[in-house]
Amino acid sequence: MQQLAAVPMLLQIIAIIWKEREVLPQVRAELYQTALRYLLEFRDRHRKLDPLLPASQALRVLTPVCLWMQQDLGADDVAKDALHKRMQPLIKTMDETLEAEDFCINLRDRAGLIAEHGENAYIFRHKSFREYLAASELVKVSAEPGRLAKLIEHFGDDWWDEPLRFFIAEADDKLFDQFMDTLFASPVSRDLDQKQQDLLQTMICEASQVRLDSLCRRLNDGRVHEAKKRYILDCLKAVNRQEARSAIQRFAASHVGTEAGSYAQEISVEILAEAPKPAEVLKAAATFREWPSSFRNFHELNAEYILIRGGSFTYSVTKKSETVPDLYFAKYPVTNRRYRRFTSYLEGKEDGLSEILSLELFSQRMLEFATTIDGFKEYLGDDYGSWAKKLRSSCDEEKHFKGDDQPVVAVSWFDASAYCFWLSMLEASAQGVAIEELGRAYRLPTEIEWEWAAGGGKREYPWAPGKGGPSDKLANYDGNIRATTPVGRYPDGATPEGLMDMAGNVWEWMENWHEDYVGKARSLRGGSWDGFDLDLRCSARFNDDPGARFDYIGFRVVCSQS
Repeated sequence: MQQLAAVPMLLQIIAIIWKEREVLPQVRAELYQTALRYLLEFRDRHRKLDPLLPASQALRVLTPVCLWMQQDLGADDVAKDALHKRMQPLIKTMDETLEAEDFCINLRDRAGLIAEHGENAYIFRHKSFREYLAASELVKVSAEPGRLAKLIEHFGDDWWDEPLRFFIAEADDKLFDQFMDTLFASPVSRDLDQKQQDLLQTMICEASQVRLDSLCRRLNDGRVHEAKKRYILDCLKAVNRQEARSAIQRFAASHVGTEAGSYAQEISVEILAEAPKPAEVLKAAATFREWPSSFRNFHELNAEYILIRGGSFTYSVTKKSETVPDLYFAKYPVTNRRYRRFTSYLEGKEDGLSEILSLELFSQRMLEFATTIDGFKEYLGDDYGSWAKKLRSSCDEEKHFKGDDQPVVAVSWFDASAYCFWLSMLEASAQGVAIEELGRAYRLPTEIEWEWAAGGGKREYPWAPGKGGPSDKLANYDGNIRATTPVGRYPDGATPEGLMDMAGNVWEWMENWHEDYVGKARSLRGGSWDGFDLDLRCSARFNDDPGARFDYIGFRVVCSQS
């Protein structure tokens, strides 16, 4: 609703609807339906005028015309005579005396729905009204043979994005199921690019009714490609109902050892399944002596940490040999979902975490820790009641960056370090020991550690050498997507150990100062969504002021014994 209110015409209609009803539609499609009925009839009725056609009849004229403009003309404007010719037969079925030209003048002057475009054409005042009307007609004609298959051919075409979103929002559960079945039967879904995956996730979230029969059937069909199964799992994850969660868990249990089965297991444990008890997690990875290949941090919504075995290599900065100890790297950069839990805790809204670690104790120890780092205490301030607002991502409400599974961005080095210290304090408190006695700590990686984990001392890029140089199949960079993508969207770009997004998406804060700007700038590694291909190299570097906040900077956590 906030995004729609940025459109002046829609803002005016929203205000009027609120004034008359004191209740606003809760979904986008419903707002458009209400707005159109207001423009086509209710406003005239309020003025004690008779509309040329009641809204219900006017819509019977407009929806097929808008679909014609969408799929046949492929244009936002239409010649007046062509529009009149298209409308007239429809109008005559309801009012044999009304001329299409008069109806259009009414739409222009009284309803305000269309406007003149040059001397001889009309255009909808706001394109989204035409797209909504076209989608409404698509729902009506969807049962026609081949109609859905034809619609699927446009999946990912910018011209069709909005009609597809409105279509799925207007569809009932049966049509939703048919659409998903047709999509995943089509070659179109064999290799969805990032934009298509985003569109699919948006459609799932905006669907008014959901039926999972086809998704589950396709997921368990042995003939379906692994990539398609991953997309289907993302759909079920987005649905996030018990039926969907159960389907993911069943699939994970029956497809152990497959790529899609592993992804289903990750979703089950990390996001959908019941979280393990803290004691179980701490017992599994309380010390480094047993060196499990990975562990999940219960306090961090089951974030997975992968063991990176230590070794020696020639460090790109000094050209000298450096030795790295064994340590755990977070599989992904920290996401909005996880970081918001931290700021929610600072607001006193996470009762379960507050029982483990009181906000008062955390703030006391946080300030003590901050005094050991130049500028940190001054950045935080003494009033911990203000920390939630201060440490919150400045892109937390930005539509291109706010998704739960997108990496948190626009957080400073200080913010990232506070998050890491919070994780260490939570684990220490859960074990009933002082943080100094914990024996390990969550922190930001050093550049040496990061370069070793990314390249193993020999790779130019994080992924296996046989995959070649950077491409849009391996990483999010060069403004290809124009924003961050949900973490893990580039499985082919993972390191051999399984670390994701080490190249692209976001630059990651490092623990150390940049040697040329000690006391002024902290180092960053990894490249970003708007960076160059050269930034994706394991040796590429960047730096910035520790208080800097940009939409291309995030962070990743390591767990070490020092």
